Amino acid sequence: MFMYADGVTTTVGRQVMLTSGCIIGAACTVTSSEDLDENCVIYGANCERRMQKEHPPAQTLQIDFLTKILPNYHYLKKPTKSSTPQRN
Repeated sequence: MFMYADGVTTTVGRQVMLTSGCIIGAACTVTSSEDLDENCVIYGANCERRMQKEHPPAQTLQIDFLTKILPNYHYLKKPTKSSTPQRN
């Protein structure tokens, strides 16, 4: 999986198992076959690791905001009536 932010690439390999509270910083690469511990943070130019003392806060405010905003920008195409004759 690749994540892009302003030209910075973060790479997470297929064999990496992310658990609850894991955070992988920008420009970090994790490709080895491993299960990351809960609350593991990978950060910095050398992809250093540390453990958070607490879970990251819930993102309920962002989820509520996106739930309200996204339908305004999601346009469905209405089917056009075709002029082809019907079969008998």
